[in-house]
Amino acid sequence: MENLDLISQSLKNLFEEIDQNIANRIIFIDSKKRSSDGKIIFVSEKIIYSLTNIGVPLNYSIHILDMVIEKIMEFPEGSTVETSDIRRLVSTGLYVLHTRNDVTANAQKCQIWGDLYLRKYGNPEGPIKIIHRDGRFDKLRHGIIENSIIPEVFSEITDRNKADILKKFSKKERNEMRDEVMRIVQELGIYKIHNQTLQYLVRDLATQPPHPWVFNIKEPEPFIKYNMDRVFKNLKNAKNYNNALDYPNCRNSIIETVHHVSASILGYYEEFPGCGFLAPFYNLKNLLNKMRLFFRYRADKTYNENSSLIRRADEIREEIDLFGRSKIWEINHDLIINNNSLDVFLEKLESIDHNLKILHRDEIILETINELDNYVEICESLIYKKSSLKDKLSQVVNYNGKDKGSQFEDIMFKVLSLSDDLSIKKGRKIKNKQFDLIIQHKSKKGLFPKIGEFLFVECKNTKAPADVEIIEKLGSRIREKPDEFCNAGLIISSHGFTKGAMDEAYKLFSEGIYLILLDINDIHRLIDNDIIDELNAKFESLFLGVVN
Repeated sequence: MENLDLISQSLKNLFEEIDQNIANRIIFIDSKKRSSDGKIIFVSEKIIYSLTNIGVPLNYSIHILDMVIEKIMEFPEGSTVETSDIRRLVSTGLYVLHTRNDVTANAQKCQIWGDLYLRKYGNPEGPIKIIHRDGRFDKLRHGIIENSIIPEVFSEITDRNKADILKKFSKKERNEMRDEVMRIVQELGIYKIHNQTLQYLVRDLATQPPHPWVFNIKEPEPFIKYNMDRVFKNLKNAKNYNNALDYPNCRNSIIETVHHVSASILGYYEEFPGCGFLAPFYNLKNLLNKMRLFFRYRADKTYNENSSLIRRADEIREEIDLFGRSKIWEINHDLIINNNSLDVFLEKLESIDHNLKILHRDEIILETINELDNYVEICESLIYKKSSLKDKLSQVVNYNGKDKGSQFEDIMFKVLSLSDDLSIKKGRKIKNKQFDLIIQHKSKKGLFPKIGEFLFVECKNTKAPADVEIIEKLGSRIREKPDEFCNAGLIISSHGFTKGAMDEAYKLFSEGIYLILLDINDIHRLIDNDIIDELNAKFESLFLGVVN
C-alpha cells in the first residue's frame, strides 16, 4: 500500500510539471467554451483518464501522453492549441502506438483503441444527434429524454398516458433518470442515435436489474419474484455479516433488503418503485401516509358537512389514483386480514427509516435486522396472502376444537374483506338476533342492485353437510325484516349442503328472499377471483335454478 502511495504521488508530481511546462509555452483553448477568450488549463491527467477509460493499459497511456507532449512542444511558442487538436494527436498516437520499440500491443489492438477513442471523444459534429422517425435530426438534449423519450417508453410499458407519467414522478426523479440515460448514451461513443434505438435502450435500462425504475404492468410476476429473491438473499447475508462482525457489508445488505422488499410491495399493488437511493421505501411510506390522512379525513364526524375536508380528501385520492386503477388501496384490507393495520405498518416503516439514518452506528445493526425480519414477514403475508388464506382455511376446516365455529367465522371475515366493495362486521345483533357476520355492499354489478344494502351471513363448520334447518332459520329472520335494507344473506358451509337445503334456498328465492349457499370450493374461488363477480355468479345460478 505504501509503494502504491509513492507511485501515485510521483505520477501527480510528474503531471503537474508537464502541465506547467505546456502552460508556459502555448495558449490552450476550448472552442466550445462560452467564455469570451475560451482559455482553459491543460491537464495531462485527463488524457490518461480518457485512455484508461476505454481500456488502454496505464503504461501505454503514458506512452501516448509522451507522444502528445512531443508534438505540442514542436508548436511555436505562444501558439494557440484547441482541445480538438489534442484529440487528433491522441487518436493518431493510438493508431501508430504499435510501431514503438517498447510496445508489445499489435496493430489490430491499437486500431481498436483508436476507433474507440474517436467514437467516444472525437465526435466532429459536436453533440450527439437523435434521428426522429420522420427523418429529422435534433441535438440530443436532456429535455428530449425527460419529456419525450422516457414518458413514451413508460407509457408503452405501463399502458398509461404520457401526461400521467410526467405527473407521477417528481422533478428530481425525472432528472435522475434523464441524466442516467444521457450518461449511458454518451458512453456508447456514437455520433447519431435513432429515436427507436434510444427507446429500446431506455426500456431495458428502466425495467432490468439490478434496480428497475418501473415494471411491466402486464407482467408483474417476474418483477416481484426478482425482488423477493433478492430480499431473502440479502437478509440472509445481513445476518451472516452481523455474526461475523463485518458491519460495512452488513449495512449494504440491510439497505439492499429494504430496497427490494419495498419494491416488491409496490410492484404487487401496481405502483412504481421510482428511482434513486432507496426510492421504493420512501415512495411506499409516502403513499401510505397519504392514505392514512385520507381515512382520517373521511372518519371525521364533520366530514359530510365540511367542504374543506371533502376537498382535501378528494385531492389525496386523486394523487394516489393518478392512473385511475391503483391497487394500493387494497393494502388496507390486506393488512387487516393478516392481523395488522395501516397505522401499525406505518409505525414499523418509520422505525426502519429512523434506524437507516443512524445505521453508521454498529450498535443499531442488530435492532435494524430484527425490524427487517418483521418487515419481510409482513411483505410475505401481503404478497402471498391468498395461498396463506387457503392454508389457514384448510387447517380450520379440519380442526376439531370447541372454537372451530368461531375460527371459521374469523377466516371468512378475512376472505370477504378481500373485496373493497364489501364492508364486514362481526358478531352484531339486530333486534336481539345475533348474526355471525353482516355485509354492507356498494356494488352495482349484476343482480346486486336487486337486493338490499345489507346481507346477513351464517357460517357452519360441521363435518356433515348443512341441512334445511339453517336455511329455514336465516330465511325466517330475513322474512321478519329486522332491517328494511336486507332481503338477502350468505350461508357458508365448510362441507356443503344437503339436497333439501338447496331446494329450500330455491323456494325462498321465489319469495324474494335471496340466500347464496357457499361450500369450500366456492370459498377458494372467492379467494382467487373478484368476490363481487363470484357472488353475482351464485345469484345467477340460483335464479336459473328457480326458473328451471
